Amino acid sequence: MNIDSIGLLYFSPTGTTRKIISNIANEINSLPKEKYNLNKSIDDQITINNHQLTIIGVPVYAGRVPITAIERLNKIKGNNTPTIIVAVYGNRAYEDALIELYDTVKQNGFIPIAAATFIGEHSYSCSSHPIAEGRPDENDIVKAKEFGKTISTIIANKKIADLPFLTNLPGNKEYKERKEFPNISPRVLVDRCNKCGKCASICPVSALQFNSAPTFDQEKCLMCCACVKQCPNEAIVFDDPFIMNIKKWLADNFPERKEPEFFYHS
Repeated sequence: MNIDSIGLLYFSPTGTTRKIISNIANEINSLPKEKYNLNKSIDDQITINNHQLTIIGVPVYAGRVPITAIERLNKIKGNNTPTIIVAVYGNRAYEDALIELYDTVKQNGFIPIAAATFIGEHSYSCSSHPIAEGRPDENDIVKAKEFGKTISTIIANKKIADLPFLTNLPGNKEYKERKEFPNISPRVLVDRCNKCGKCASICPVSALQFNSAPTFDQEKCLMCCACVKQCPNEAIVFDDPFIMNIKKWLADNFPERKEPEFFYHS
């Protein structure tokens, strides 16, 4: 049996990971596409068969895969399903996130045949402290498409059983300890809010509730900044002093442009 479709499986609160894997997928033959959006919770287990090439993309939070993404990925099962894994980070470092993603999908029945890391605008990036601002940019998209063409060549005229199994990815098997953050969240500038409710609808963990105005559940908040990035009136800001110090540190210490990396066997 050969590959007859492509699955796009992503956790992408700000949309950058989804954009990258979509551009990869668009260059892999003219196969039909199926999307699995992990921004929303999954009630029932989903199984993906072994003739759907699946591209799995996640953002990197402090060198790890977000816990919410792991929990939702664990509800998606493969059946020796050939897979491309993609980790997107904010120009600092992806550390153990790629190997953690590899281990997670492999345990769930997927077979990683290729991997990539890309850079996206950091969730904390703002006008005063830009961090990988505007990425993925045109050059990143070109590289995503080139990677997709490479994958297309690899899988062309090959049976699933003959696809090369990826090994020896960078990262530590004993993943770095997750950082503890205080229970904080963005805040709403009430005079700018037009009460459209978009912020509540896009929050991946329902940390935002909208009645007469948006309110945050700080214990739930992932600090992903989807609400900040996508508010049409720029009515949500993340200016807590703790976060502002991190923004400054990132902008000051990681200004040099980093580039995507690719891992596969020809």
